[in-house]
Amino acid sequence: MRGATGDVEGALAEADVVVEERFRHPRLTGIPIEPRGVLAYPDRETGALVVWSSTQNPYVVRDAIATVLDIPAERVRVLVPDVGGGFGVKGSVYAEEILVAAVARRLGRPVKWVETRREHFLATGHDRDQIHEARIGLTRDGTIVAVDDRFHADVGAYPSEGDGLTLNTVNHLPGPYRVP
Repeated sequence: MRGATGDVEGALAEADVVVEERFRHPRLTGIPIEPRGVLAYPDRETGALVVWSSTQNPYVVRDAIATVLDIPAERVRVLVPDVGGGFGVKGSVYAEEILVAAVARRLGRPVKWVETRREHFLATGHDRDQIHEARIGLTRDGTIVAVDDRFHADVGAYPSEGDGLTLNTVNHLPGPYRVP
């Protein structure tokens, strides 16, 4: 993935100071106080499949459940309690949300699952594990005139978010600073 704006090499050549560093961000995961949890049951009155999930994306979860179970999305109702912390890890669709809904539908009764902290570390999405080689060009007063950052990201063998983690890095690289 490449993100570039302007003449970086030209700006670095004209900078008063160029700082070059190598940084490593270790692998990490968001640790909300409350783990992920799912409760699903068929609503006998409406015929809908009701799913309570501590997700940050209820409509994405609804659509995934509907697709996998081959039922209309309007027959799946995803409700979200106060999520508390999410830190991005509750933004994906996890197999447990679909499996709990499938089992509840099959059994015709409520099914509940709440992950343990150990399960959270093993199964929830991880982020970072990146090595950055950066060059930053500055004027003498500290104004940033150029940023050249090349990084390698270990997203694992099967990244659940595709290139989302690396795209997130590119988009947030400048932080709060104005970079031409």
